[in-house]
Amino acid sequence: MTKHILIADDSAFLREQLRLRIERHPGWEVCEAVDGVEAVRKSQKVAPDAVVLDLRMPEMDGLAAGRRLKATDAQIADGAVQHRHKFAT
Repeated sequence: MTKHILIADDSAFLREQLRLRIERHPGWEVCEAVDGVEAVRKSQKVAPDAVVLDLRMPEMDGLAAGRRLKATDAQIADGAVQHRHKFAT
């Protein structure tokens, strides 16, 4: 059974790194979004099993996107939406 994971991050590099790690697992497929608006839109088409959201993104941040996803999709369980913050170095 295929598991769909949605990654939303405005950094193409970080999306790629996460995608490469996730897709090492057989049967796991990644869908990518560049911001919260696109994440919400793609989640309606893909119905992801898990979502990884960057906290700081243009258009809609990860917290707002996570709230919208939980409000519009009863299938997304608590804990299935994860937020992360990238730190400046």
